[in-house]
Amino acid sequence: MYAVRQFLRRGQAGFTLTELLVVIAIIGILTGLVSVSYATARAKARDNQRQSDLATVATALELYRSDKKRYPTISTWDALKSELFPRYIAQWPSTPRGDEYVYRSNSSELPGSGGVSGVQFVLEAKLERPSLVTLSYATYDEAWQLDNSSTYQTGTWEVNDAYYYRVAGR
Repeated sequence: MYAVRQFLRRGQAGFTLTELLVVIAIIGILTGLVSVSYATARAKARDNQRQSDLATVATALELYRSDKKRYPTISTWDALKSELFPRYIAQWPSTPRGDEYVYRSNSSELPGSGGVSGVQFVLEAKLERPSLVTLSYATYDEAWQLDNSSTYQTGTWEVNDAYYYRVAGR
């Protein structure tokens, strides 16, 4: 206690301006680093949510197919909702940022369907974080084409600097 009183008597009761500016600069740098990490984590979480949503809808499409022997032959996300909800899916997914998911199942839009409607489907979502994407397909056309060996595929690809996630089944 005596040392504190003696320090205060000398007239040096605070920090210098330089010391305060250094501390404020350090706090600012740390805040910037944390906010960038936080934004990246949020974008990654939204991309994971998109992938999870499409997997859930793909499962509902398989249930629909087991009942009807084909996939819905409609071409919009809202029309797909009216076909699947609530019978085949308990809660319809909403997109994380209000962007749209895409559903396609019709022979004029999907190569390899053999001219028969409802034999395959494709779901897609646009991703936010291209650095988090592993490209599985070289071109957009290749991404829409199911290979002959599988009945269910997922993958990502790039079109005009935009990255997409795709779920396809037949």
